Amino acid sequence: MNELTEDILRGAEANKSQQKKKRTTAQLPIYRDASNLLYIIMRVLYHAPRKMTKALDEAIVCGTELCRSLALANEVRGMERAAALNIALANAYTLSTIIGSLAYLDVISKSVSKDLRKKINTIVAQGIGWRESATQQGQNILPKGGVL
Repeated sequence: MNELTEDILRGAEANKSQQKKKRTTAQLPIYRDASNLLYIIMRVLYHAPRKMTKALDEAIVCGTELCRSLALANEVRGMERAAALNIALANAYTLSTIIGSLAYLDVISKSVSKDLRKKINTIVAQGIGWRESATQQGQNILPKGGVL
């Protein structure tokens, strides 16, 4: 082989070793925040009065759906990712409303409510940024005129 071919092969091998490995869903910061949020809600359910279990069950469903939507968003690309993130954000907003209601009814303390809302705000901020990125990528794959 000549020197040029050897240089090209060395460069290709260097690129392979430097390529970024795809993060698993559990390694994503937004998914970790969502699973921690779900854990705190489950811990609140354990100590909540029985009358409130229905509302807390709904919060757990929203938290589970939030995690599921984020996992789906990690697996797909483009506009499908944006759609999954829209579902995740809708669940985050619903969770915020449920938590506000539970705090107003004194089912959860103000400090727990504040902690949960902080986590939700972090998730929403990350989700909006990720959705905007996915939307821009989705628009880049469409041909001129925007129709496939």
